[in-house]
Amino acid sequence: MAVDLISEPLQNSIFAPVVEACRRYDCYVATSTQEKIPQMPGTFFHTGFVMGPEGLVLRSPKSQAQSAPEVSYLKDIARDYERIFGPGSILPVKETPIPTRREKEVIRLIMGDRSTQQIAESLGLSISTVETHRKNILNKLGLHSAAGLVRYGLERGWAAI
Repeated sequence: MAVDLISEPLQNSIFAPVVEACRRYDCYVATSTQEKIPQMPGTFFHTGFVMGPEGLVLRSPKSQAQSAPEVSYLKDIARDYERIFGPGSILPVKETPIPTRREKEVIRLIMGDRSTQQIAESLGLSISTVETHRKNILNKLGLHSAAGLVRYGLERGWAAI
């Protein structure tokens, strides 16, 4: 069965239970499907995509093995595809600055005024790994300090640990 990931929101599709689980458990799921595109009748893609709490996060149409002739080769119709869906339409459809589960733990520990050493001990990580997490979190979120991380967590209603 081919699905339409463009005009039909995931929460209205066969993937609705997966999107709900992503919201409930704050996680992401990567999968693929055969995709039909209404604006290009008779054209199908093998599309990889990622679902998360926000719904569709990443959609990447691609070509299929020659054993599936009904699936179009994106490279053969890329111009038509971008004309219909816009420049960059084959790239991620949503920014996802949401931290990983581990990064969220680090933020919550920082909110609890824990030192890098204490965070490392609490999570069973090396100090350099915690410093890398902190640097990655700051870069992802466009923040510059622990105070910014605390504010970020508070704005989302996260409790310090």
